[in-house]
Amino acid sequence: MAALPGQQSSRLARGLEWASIATTIGLEFALPCMLGFAIDRRFGIRPAGTLIGAILGFVMGMTHTIRLGQVSSSKPDSNERRKPS
Repeated sequence: MAALPGQQSSRLARGLEWASIATTIGLEFALPCMLGFAIDRRFGIRPAGTLIGAILGFVMGMTHTIRLGQVSSSKPDSNERRKPS
């Protein structure tokens, strides 16, 4: 969970936040491919479902990764210490 304005989050909180983000992105890449494979096995349409799932997973994962990069680059780094004036 992100720190409230004016508060600094602990290292553990930041680490858990990034671990959660990494897990989410990893699942976005993997689950559509696995779902496509399951559809292939169920309906015998190999490899169409797996390929569609892989492409869909790649697009979803990359979209999330790009959005994360845009949000991270637009936020000021709260870890930087302000220099005294």
